[in-house]
Formats: sequence, C-alpha cells, structure tokens
Amino acid sequence: MFIFVAVIMLSCTVDNESSDLANILAELDSRMAAWEALGIDAYQFTAQSSNYRPTIPVTVTVLPGVEPALTYDIEKMHSNLGQMEDVLHGRPFSPFNGLTIDELFVSIRDHAISRNTFRGRIFVIRYNQEYHYPEEYFVRIPPPRAPGLRGGGLVITDFQVLDASGEE
Repeated sequence: MFIFVAVIMLSCTVDNESSDLANILAELDSRMAAWEALGIDAYQFTAQSSNYRPTIPVTVTVLPGVEPALTYDIEKMHSNLGQMEDVLHGRPFSPFNGLTIDELFVSIRDHAISRNTFRGRIFVIRYNQEYHYPEEYFVRIPPPRAPGLRGGGLVITDFQVLDASGEE
C-alpha cells in the first residue's frame, strides 16, 4: 500500500494525503466550487469504485436536460451477485451514490465523513488540474477494523467535455 500512496504523491503536485478530515473537506469543497464555476453541463467519464467489492467500469454521459446515460464494460464484470444488484439498482459505483461529477463530489464528502471514525485512516485525493474533479479518492483503514472495511475509493478516468449534442 505504501508504494500506491507514493506513486500518487509523485504523480500530481496537488494530491491530498492526510488523516485530517477538516483539511480534506475544505479542499474538496474548494475543488467542487471550482468545478461548478466552470459551468460544464455536457461531459463524459469512466469510473469504477475500488472498494472491497470493485465495480465494473462504467462510462457516464451527462447532457443537459436528460438523465445520465450509462454504458457498462460487461467484459470486466466479476461474477458477484452483490455487484449485479448494485448495477441493476442504478448504483454502479457502490458505495458511492450519484452519477454526475456534482453528485459524486457530495458522495465522496459523505463517505469521508463516515470513514473518519477509524483510527489511523489515511485519505488520498488526487484532483484533475484542469477541471478540478476528483480523479482518485481512496481511504485506507488500517487494522484493527470492522470485517470488510480495508478501505476503498473511486477512480474517474477518460473525462471529456462534450457539446450539448454529446459530441467532443
């Protein structure tokens, strides 16, 4: 796990690795405000949660005035009934709620707060430098911990701004 954190810290100068929840939330709120100020309402990204039960990669297309469209990478789906249940119930990034970047900001915030009770936990957030959304969010929860709570997170890749018709 140390190598993973070190790689993230070297890959971006504004990464945030901390056990101080107040600083994490302040930075998250600042980045969310910067994202909102850009006024991007048509975009596409691929994301996957990396929790104890990783989800399949899902490409989300967000266009103004319509529900987000989801495209699943079925070839990468694991044989996990819980995962299928999440997908069928519109939660492709379980335990994170939401399908848009705005909704995922809120869900990451809620997740960080709920994981703050674990002693020794480390939060890692890497932000996109141009658009300010969280490209990677991870919480490491060291032992002792509740069964199944090693940590987990969310990874967002392949972000593209689209025009209102859905074209790049």
